[in-house]
Amino acid sequence: MNMMKSIRLAAGLLLFSSIANPVHAASSTIEIEAGMFGGTLYNLSYALSEVFKTDHPDIRLVPVETTGNAAGIVKASASPADRLVAGSALPLQEAVQGVSPFPRTFENFRFVAGACVHAETLITLDPQIRTLADLSGKRIGLGPQPSMQGRTMWSIMRDSIPGSDKMKPFWMNWSSLKDSMIDGSLDCMVLGVGIIPDGPWQPVSVYAEIVASRGNPHLIPFTREKLAEAASRDGFIYPPLEIPAGAIAPGVPAEPALAWSEQLGFYAFEEFPDDVAYAVFKTLYENGSALTKYTPDARGSIAPFATNAAKFRFFNSSRINCWSSAKAITLSTCFF
Repeated sequence: MNMMKSIRLAAGLLLFSSIANPVHAASSTIEIEAGMFGGTLYNLSYALSEVFKTDHPDIRLVPVETTGNAAGIVKASASPADRLVAGSALPLQEAVQGVSPFPRTFENFRFVAGACVHAETLITLDPQIRTLADLSGKRIGLGPQPSMQGRTMWSIMRDSIPGSDKMKPFWMNWSSLKDSMIDGSLDCMVLGVGIIPDGPWQPVSVYAEIVASRGNPHLIPFTREKLAEAASRDGFIYPPLEIPAGAIAPGVPAEPALAWSEQLGFYAFEEFPDDVAYAVFKTLYENGSALTKYTPDARGSIAPFATNAAKFRFFNSSRINCWSSAKAITLSTCFF
């Protein structure tokens, strides 16, 4: 899937994001299960909570760190009426299907609004590491094990690394990954990069500290064949996405590097208040530029998901019910 297809996919998700017959929030405080501190989802959750202070002062959003999307979904299920999940499409599919790491199916878990499309990749400062095969015997830093940057990334990359069955990645949060890359105790780490159609792409915030301390890392490319093999084995789709030369900064990457893409957004259970879900949708689609005042990660949430005023008025007036319609639409239709 190329960048434009990813963007069209994200825009298509908008069709499921307006809400019918609003049910007002039982609580004025909504907890956002926001993922790892310093990650794109956490930063977007913080920005959303700040914008709500002005645009929706009667609704208080509180971002809370979790070890990943799976942990956030399970936590939200304990209090579904007042918890919003910042996550990605892949864990949503896993939750609905009830596959590991989820203890059961979560069939009433729903998409609320898209935020951005991410390229998932790996970086290294070692000039001798050019391919995934070169990681054999190396120290690999990934996200917490239950997360997309953890177990999913390892599942995708392990078959490309000779001797991976005898290796164990280091499962870490963003801050620990950054510190370990800077002090040299890791040979490579996972990196999420937000797609920005009209400017430099936006890596997670710790990337800037690595560059300031050690210089520019280089990206380790995936191959289409291995992505397809992993997808067939795991039963999910890992869409290939090429990061163009110089997309992140001049010379970074030095040449196009193949990664895989994932849709980031906000999700909730059916019990979540319709008026709050719609307010989240409205802020992201109508006032996304306000989020950039609080985090540069929000630059990817504007252009791909912009909608013209006439179309937005249609959604505003018709209030299509995404909660009830989602069951009638297959996940492959919604996300791929």
